[in-house]
Amino acid sequence: MARYLGTAWEHLGAPCVTEASNTHVEMTLDEDGRPVLAIERLNDSLETELHVIRRAGTDWLALGARYYNHVVIGS
Repeated sequence: MARYLGTAWEHLGAPCVTEASNTHVEMTLDEDGRPVLAIERLNDSLETELHVIRRAGTDWLALGARYYNHVVIGS
């Protein structure tokens, strides 16, 4: 992930593992211009995982719990 600063690109780091062959990523910007990603992927057990994360400073933060085959995992 990177963002353009007008004259150069700044590397923001990888938000999470997206190495699965069936990964779908949607991105938008929040009200402060920070990237928000929705990442849906098929894991090795052929189950769907959904993560929603936002850039906060130098880290990626989860927004809510991770969804796993329509079941909430974590809080």
